[in-house]
Amino acid sequence: MRQIKNDKKLVISVVLMLFSIATYFMAKAFPGFAQWHYQYIYLAAMNMIARITSLYPFSLLELISIFLIAAVIGYFVAALVKWKRRTTTFKAICKNGLANLFLFIAVIFFLYTENCGINYYRKDFAATAGITTDNLNQSLLIDVCRHIVTQLNELESQVSLDENGNLNISRSDYQEGIQAMKKLGNVYGDLEGYYPNPKPLIFSEFMSYQFLCGMYSPFTFEATFNEDMPDFNIPFTICHELSHLRGFMKEDEANFISFLACIGSDSPEFRYSGYLLAYIYCMNDLLEYNKEAYQEIKAERCQLVIRDLEQDRMFWDNFRGKVAEISSTTNDLYLKMNSEEDGVESYNRVVELILGYYNKNVDLYK
Repeated sequence: MRQIKNDKKLVISVVLMLFSIATYFMAKAFPGFAQWHYQYIYLAAMNMIARITSLYPFSLLELISIFLIAAVIGYFVAALVKWKRRTTTFKAICKNGLANLFLFIAVIFFLYTENCGINYYRKDFAATAGITTDNLNQSLLIDVCRHIVTQLNELESQVSLDENGNLNISRSDYQEGIQAMKKLGNVYGDLEGYYPNPKPLIFSEFMSYQFLCGMYSPFTFEATFNEDMPDFNIPFTICHELSHLRGFMKEDEANFISFLACIGSDSPEFRYSGYLLAYIYCMNDLLEYNKEAYQEIKAERCQLVIRDLEQDRMFWDNFRGKVAEISSTTNDLYLKMNSEEDGVESYNRVVELILGYYNKNVDLYK
């Protein structure tokens, strides 16, 4: 009987793996397939499952992870007890364990492929939004950096601060991420629709050691984020992860969508977050091309920006180490496997999209 069960598990595992591989390569080979899959399969699954998982104030991904760890430990303990009592053989334990492992891997791979992997091959957001990255130049970058600093300086007197004079985001502010994304959806139809509640992670410290700000879970359709990091990162991260839920998996596009959502928000804290992250990305690029302009614009920053960036540097310095290096290498490999050739550097390509946006809307910064 046990052998029959194991055989069934292996058959299910093989079917799931083959189906996942087939659909993944179809998305890669046929440009229209990923868009069709998003429209008719992904959205239906996300709209149904995300509404359920959103009911819980905590991350189900964290809960499931804890349960799985406990289940694996329990399985090995039970198997050891049975083997000691001679109610089963070591060979039977290995066969059953491998069958369960293969099934688990197959289910994970299937859910990842259908709820995440295929979306990497959708039509780019920039194309649907009519934004091009042609005719970008250093002069435009300088103008945009100046505009961003001006916006940040104006927002200094509008945002909430904590006792240390840094940006303060309360838990009640998290929901603004949904409103900001819905508001952006009125402009760009691809972003219309349902958004689940963004969720802070209980084990945020674990994320900090990996140098991670947030994570989209394709297994539970949750947008989760590191609640321990300096507050100015939180609004931008929330909108970034919600962008993934709308099927935009490429990191530069998720960053760009998050930037647009944040600066268009009714919340000054969200606008500040959007502009400050854009400042970091754009100024890093400017430093490479024109150090003189970089120093000139940097000198114009308000004190709040200076304090927040210093707080951010000190926070992440506490977590530098081997774990962060391994996490960065793993993330780099993962992104490259999903056709993001620049790996972790793809996050920085948001600068081109921001410049393309302002190049199209000159009146916004002139």
